[in-house]
Amino acid sequence: MTSNHKKKHFILFATALLAALFSLSPWGVLVDNVIYDTIETRIGKPVDTSDIVIVGVDEPSFQQLQQQWPWPRTIYPKLLEQLARHGAKVVAFDLLFSEPSNTHDDKLFAEAIEKQKSNMSIILGLDFKKLAYPTYTLKTSIPPLDELVNAGAKVGHVSIPVDHDSFVRRIQPSVENTPSLAFAAVQLFNQEQCCKFDEGDTSILIDFSSPLNSIRQVSFYQALNADTDLPNDTFKNKLVFIGVTSTSVALPDRHHADHYPTPLSRQSGFTAGVIIHGYIAATLLNQSWNDTAPRALTALLGLILAALFIRWGIKDELSHTLLLGLTTISLLVAACLYGFLVHYFYIPKVSLLLPTILVMMLSPYYNYSIERKRKKEIRKAFSTYVNESIVKQIENDPESLKLGGKQVDGTVLFMDLAGFSTLSETESPQAMISFINDFLSAMIEIGMNEGGTVERFLGDAIMLIWGAPVEQENHAELACTTAIKMQAKLHELTKMTKQKYGFEVSARIGINSGSMTAGNIGGKDRFCYTVLGDSVNLAARFEAASKIYKTTIIIGESTLELIDDRFYARLLDITQVKGRNSFEKLYELIDYRDKVPPTLIEAHKHYIKALDHLKNDETQQALEMFQQSEKLAPHTATSLMISRCVEAN
Repeated sequence: MTSNHKKKHFILFATALLAALFSLSPWGVLVDNVIYDTIETRIGKPVDTSDIVIVGVDEPSFQQLQQQWPWPRTIYPKLLEQLARHGAKVVAFDLLFSEPSNTHDDKLFAEAIEKQKSNMSIILGLDFKKLAYPTYTLKTSIPPLDELVNAGAKVGHVSIPVDHDSFVRRIQPSVENTPSLAFAAVQLFNQEQCCKFDEGDTSILIDFSSPLNSIRQVSFYQALNADTDLPNDTFKNKLVFIGVTSTSVALPDRHHADHYPTPLSRQSGFTAGVIIHGYIAATLLNQSWNDTAPRALTALLGLILAALFIRWGIKDELSHTLLLGLTTISLLVAACLYGFLVHYFYIPKVSLLLPTILVMMLSPYYNYSIERKRKKEIRKAFSTYVNESIVKQIENDPESLKLGGKQVDGTVLFMDLAGFSTLSETESPQAMISFINDFLSAMIEIGMNEGGTVERFLGDAIMLIWGAPVEQENHAELACTTAIKMQAKLHELTKMTKQKYGFEVSARIGINSGSMTAGNIGGKDRFCYTVLGDSVNLAARFEAASKIYKTTIIIGESTLELIDDRFYARLLDITQVKGRNSFEKLYELIDYRDKVPPTLIEAHKHYIKALDHLKNDETQQALEMFQQSEKLAPHTATSLMISRCVEAN
C-alpha cells in the first residue's frame, strides 16, 4: 500500500470515528430522533386501538357542565355509574385526587368506587414531585387520598418520561415499585397476563404508528349522559382513560403542563397526556413496543462497517465506490426496516449508517483533491517542456507516468548548436548564458507548439520526442515540421549573432522514427521521463553525421516513409554510422516541396545518379554526375562527394 493510500485510509477512518462520536452526542441523538419519528409515523404498522376509549375533559364539557376546575367530586360517582352500566372493564383516571375537597364529596366518591369495583377495575393517578437542593434532589410521591384507595381503587403513576429534545417516546413501566397508569390498566384488563419489565427500563419505545385520532375519544359530558348521548356499546369491555384534553385549562393539581410533543404531533403541536397513556396501553395490549439497540454498541458496529468499507469498498473508480457504498447502505437500511417492521426492534440509523455514509461521500472528494494535486504536480513538471494539449492528456491518464516503460512508435529529434564553443571562449559568461537562453527558448517554443516533448537539455543541445508520453499518429510529420521551422528560425538567429557577437552560428538536427521504450526511469522518488532504443540512438548518430556532410537536417529512412509529399528530402548517402555495422540511408530534409526551386530538384537527380554509380564502383561516372549537380546547386555534401571520387581515381 502506497503512502498516499495509507494517508487516505487514515483520514477516512478518522472521519468515520468522528461520525461515530457525533452519533453519540446530543446532536446526533436529535437527528436520529427525527429519523425515528418519521419512520414510526409514516411506515409503521398501525396498532389496534379498538379496546381503548378516552373520556376527555374538554371545552365542550366545560360549556355543558358550567363548572370551574377542579370539578366537584360529586360528578365522578355519576361517571362511574354510567361507565359500569355500559360495560366498561377498566377505568383509569389520568387525574390526581391527592387533596381532600370536602368530607361529603370525598365520601360519595369513595362509596362509588367501592360500589363499582365489583363491576370494573378503577385506577387512580399518582404523581411524583422533585425538589432540587444544592447537594441533592428529593423525590416525593403525590398519591391519591387514602380514603379512595381503601375503597378499592388501584394506583398507577401518571409520570411521562421525556427525551432530551422534550419529546415523549418511551414507556416507563414502573417507578419506585408503582406501575404506570397504562401498565396497571392493561394488567387489570388482561387479568395480570400482560408483560413484565425491569424496574426503570426506559429502552421501550411507544408504538405511535397509528394516527393521532385513531383512539376513540368522547367528551366528559357525553360519558356523564351515556344513556342518551352515546351508543350503548361505546364502553362495553373497554379500557377507559379519563383525563384532560383541553389545551386551555389550568391544572392546579399538576406541577407541569399535561400536553407533550410526540412523534404524532411533530407537525401539529402537542399531544394530551391522557392520549399518550392510551397509546401506551395500546402498545402493551398489542405487544408492539419497539426495543432499542444500545446506541454505543450500534456506533461501534457502524465504525467497524465503515472500516471494512474503507479497506475493501474504496475503489479507484468513483462509480465503483459509489455503487458499493449505496449498495451497502441500502442493504443496511433494508435490514433495519425489516427488524423494525417485523420484530419491533429499532437500530439507531445515525449510529449505524453515518460513518459509512461520510466515508463514501468523502472518498470521492478526497480522490478529487488527490487527483487535483497530482494533476497540479504533473502540470508543474511537464508544462515547461510539453505542449499544453499533451499536458491535458497526461492529466487525464496519469497512470502513464508510473515508474516503468512501454513500447511506443515515435520520432526523436536531436539538435546541437554549432559554433557555441567559439562563443564560450570569446564572450563573457553572462553573454554566453544570455545567448544560449535565447536560442533554447526559441527552439523549445517551436518544438512544443508542434506537440513535441522536451526530453532533455544537453548543454547547448536539445532532445525532443513525439509519440510519447501520449500517442501521436503523425509524430514523424510533426518532427519534420519542427525541424523546418527551427531551420528558418536559425537564419534569424544567425543575423542576430553576427550583429551582436560578430560571428555566425548554426545547428545540426538529426531525426529518426521507430519503435522505442518510453517511460519513467529512475527511483521511486527521483525519476525522469525518457525514451530508449536503437531508433533513438540512430537519431543522435544522424545529428552527428550532419557535421560531416555540412547539412542542417538529416532524417532516417523510417522517418521518410512516414511523412507525406508535402516534404522534400533527398538521399544524401548510404553509409555506416558510428556504433553500427549495418548501412543506413541518410536523407537530407530540405523544406516543404512547394518551396524547393526546380534547379535544386534537378541537381538532386544528378546527385542520386552519382550515388548509383558509386554503388557500382563507377567512380568516374559518379564524379561527372556530382559535378553536374554542383553546377546546378552548389552544396557542401556534393563537394565532399567530389573529393571522394577524385581520391578514388
